Amino acid sequence: MNEVLATIAARRSVRAYKPEAIPADLLSQVLGTAPLAPSGMNAQAWRFVALVSRPRIARLWEVCRAALGRFPDPRVQAMASREGFDPWYGAPVVVIASAEAESPTAQYDCACGLQNMMLAAQSMGLASCWVHVPARLDDAPESRELRAELGIPASYRIHGSIALGYAAGPGPKTPERKPGSVAILE
Repeated sequence: MNEVLATIAARRSVRAYKPEAIPADLLSQVLGTAPLAPSGMNAQAWRFVALVSRPRIARLWEVCRAALGRFPDPRVQAMASREGFDPWYGAPVVVIASAEAESPTAQYDCACGLQNMMLAAQSMGLASCWVHVPARLDDAPESRELRAELGIPASYRIHGSIALGYAAGPGPKTPERKPGSVAILE
């Protein structure tokens, strides 16, 4: 099988990480793949920020937890109130994807950048997991403060994040894929 196809097939969402730091050169290589992603009209109106310290990740969760508690869906509120819950599963690195709020393709552009990093991580022996939690940050003062602390411009919106690190154990098995999700028409 082609190397790229094998990497895509092997990538899984890992939900348990070793606390071990990712070497700086390896992390830089993974992060460097984000801006190589396609973007609508080649706008490249995005920013990817890697948090590599537990206090920064804890601060992110503190503000996200408050925002989730204000969210109208009771399932989301329940997640926010779970004691000891870590949406990034103890990963030593959390990467946040943000982009110009007014960009019509911002969400998709960020998703492409995050996917590039997830595939690069897989190919380099790292694990990852998409985490949508920061996309729920609202416009409350503490959310604006956090974005400023992270160097995310006020005109940007967060569209997602990924947990990154070394898997704490074997990854999950490949789930069965639903048939009929791909079609070729003539």
